[in-house]
Amino acid sequence: MMSYEIVRLLAEGGSSSVWLGKTNENSFVAIKRFNSSVVNVNAKTWRRESQLLRQLNHPRIPKYLDFYTLSVDGRTLPHLVMTFIEGISLRQEMNTRRYTVEDISEILADVLQVFIYLHSFQPPIIHRDVKPENILRDSKGVLYLIDFGLAVDDSYRTFGHTNNVGTFGYQAPEQIYGEPTFRSDLYSIGVIAVELLIRRKPKTMLEQGVFRWREACVGLPVRWQDWLGQMLAKVESERFSDAAAALAALPDRDVSLETHSEQGVSVRLPKHQPHQFLKLLRAEQKAHKKTQEQLRILQMQDKNRHQEELHRRRKEEEAIIAEQRRAHELEERLFRAHRELDRQEAALLGEMENAWDALIRSVAAEQVSLERGVEVFYKAYSERLSLSHEGEHREVESVYWDMTLWKIGRQSVNPKGYIELLLKRFDTPVPQLNVQELEQHILGLERELDELGGLAGLFWKKGLEEEVEALHDEIEDREERYEQELHQREEGIWRKMRPYLNCFGLRKTDLNRDYFPEFLIAQEREAGPVVWDEVQIAAGTFRMGSNLGPAREQPVHEVTLSKGFLMMCTPVTQELWEAVVGGNPSYFKGRNRPVEQISWFDCLRFCNALSVQLGLEPVYELSESTVLVNWGAGGYRLPTEAEWEYSAKAGCDFKYAGSNNLASVAWYEENSGGETHPVGLKEPNDWGLFDMSGNVWEWCWDWLGLYQDTEDHNPKGVPFGTKKILRGGRWLFYSGGSRVAYRYGYEPTEAHHYVGFRCVRNLKSEVSSSQ
Repeated sequence: MMSYEIVRLLAEGGSSSVWLGKTNENSFVAIKRFNSSVVNVNAKTWRRESQLLRQLNHPRIPKYLDFYTLSVDGRTLPHLVMTFIEGISLRQEMNTRRYTVEDISEILADVLQVFIYLHSFQPPIIHRDVKPENILRDSKGVLYLIDFGLAVDDSYRTFGHTNNVGTFGYQAPEQIYGEPTFRSDLYSIGVIAVELLIRRKPKTMLEQGVFRWREACVGLPVRWQDWLGQMLAKVESERFSDAAAALAALPDRDVSLETHSEQGVSVRLPKHQPHQFLKLLRAEQKAHKKTQEQLRILQMQDKNRHQEELHRRRKEEEAIIAEQRRAHELEERLFRAHRELDRQEAALLGEMENAWDALIRSVAAEQVSLERGVEVFYKAYSERLSLSHEGEHREVESVYWDMTLWKIGRQSVNPKGYIELLLKRFDTPVPQLNVQELEQHILGLERELDELGGLAGLFWKKGLEEEVEALHDEIEDREERYEQELHQREEGIWRKMRPYLNCFGLRKTDLNRDYFPEFLIAQEREAGPVVWDEVQIAAGTFRMGSNLGPAREQPVHEVTLSKGFLMMCTPVTQELWEAVVGGNPSYFKGRNRPVEQISWFDCLRFCNALSVQLGLEPVYELSESTVLVNWGAGGYRLPTEAEWEYSAKAGCDFKYAGSNNLASVAWYEENSGGETHPVGLKEPNDWGLFDMSGNVWEWCWDWLGLYQDTEDHNPKGVPFGTKKILRGGRWLFYSGGSRVAYRYGYEPTEAHHYVGFRCVRNLKSEVSSSQ
């Protein structure tokens, strides 16, 4: 049985990584490791890619060798094994080499031969991500096409699936809108041809999403412009009918230097063999006639396929409309069912509260025993109560407000919670010593001592006084121990209950502040009807990054934050978003769930709106093309990446924010159930911050760039970039992505249903000193 040893990392992407492997026979292979576990909902992706690679057999495509699973960080991950191509990418070669027109024509011919093979399948296999980075040249000069991770979906197209994948700049227009065809690959090859011919990257020729290649290629020969025109036609039906037609029309092909083996690999022949040249020329003329006939047949077939495609799309649209109608009807039925459930629960809760008050009075008046009362109450309500609201299950916890007066106010709706209160109400030992009665007894003894007189009486009196003093000390000591025990017990209850306060629609201002644990009071803020918490983060120095992770996390370096700040305890909720800017863009709805599907720019606008609402000076000045920032302002802003990691670590050396056990502090791939969750349900870190790992990725201020191995003070990232920093991991991501040192990034205009944010603001003292 073949076994593999991982040697080193070759490349890494968002959904997979490629490693150099070594077999037990000492040969090298390429191993593709998928980030999604074999039990994940995305398992179909790697299964399909495995099935696709098995059926490919072409000398310019790396061969599928094996498949196996391996446990990595406690997760069973799939691995694909392929032949290892030792060489450089076309992108690397383009950066160091100048091509002749003949060289370019030869490169394009080699690539088109691969696509003649791929598009011959029924249905055609569409690569979807043709770019210089996915074309390799080995040490013998042979070109290979790699990375078929996006080519899977077309062979296994499913109802309602969109296919807007690929690389920006190389995508065909129809591919951007989610409907690629095999001619989309021809368009991408045309973009590569332009880049090879004029040595300009395609992004520099994009204007408002349109590829302006003609203006840049006016100096090219007409034959090349005509060929590019058919490769890059905006309407896919106006392009070459297939890769064979594009190859036949390719300009500047030196037929005296090329023939083809049965496998389709180009073989170079010396120019000084004239008989071979004539033989090849005749073969080329014969092949040209045959190609023209095939071209006519293919055009007819393509026309028929186009009509069939239009018919299929109409059927799909009709099916989508019917599905949407059914979904709407189901939503209406679900809404009515929830409304009826809420009504029933409200009636039952009212009945429970009345029964609870009656039970308290009966037990206090000794009309019924505590044990009997508990038995009756639990039996009456334990099986009748349905506890769910907006998908948020309420835990078995007790909540009551005025602990110092033993006055029971609002409780949680779980019968066991009531029972815990009842036991605490009647079973807590309170020391009862009648000090006044004891002092009266001492005065009587003193009068007897006065009558006795003498030295013996004095000693007796002194002994009694010492006894009385000892009794007073015992009273004080017992009362102090009792208060400490009570405080510890109540603090434990509040630590558990804090995440559920919002589930009852209650504010902490309803609580008895004299007995409320200090760490929960924190810095409470309001925006209209919404209340949230902030904690003060003190200035300090810490070590940022990780030498064990990818290159973007390295090196570990010392960072000093010279000013403290206030940070929201949780990501911004949908309730707070609606109260500040209105509307709710989130995919997963729930007032206490984190808001998502918001871009980096949306976050800046929210920060300014919240600042204005609370009378604080906004931090950002926004225009259509620029963002100006006033770091001395007192309003809300996004944290810098350094502020975020400093707060997430909270002075500890945990792998995740608050623990080395990810499940206790985060919602991620293995426990999220495929959705976000209400904030604050997991354990906080040591500074009282919730959800710093998992649930949703959080936007930071900085551009994504490499760290410098130098000491840094108040860093704000690299000055320029294309992607803004994301931190913390998300609900549908592997465990490694939730590490406090893990770095990721998206373009600031992107918005996804797994990206949110939290706000920070400067301390008042820092604001005044900055101004």
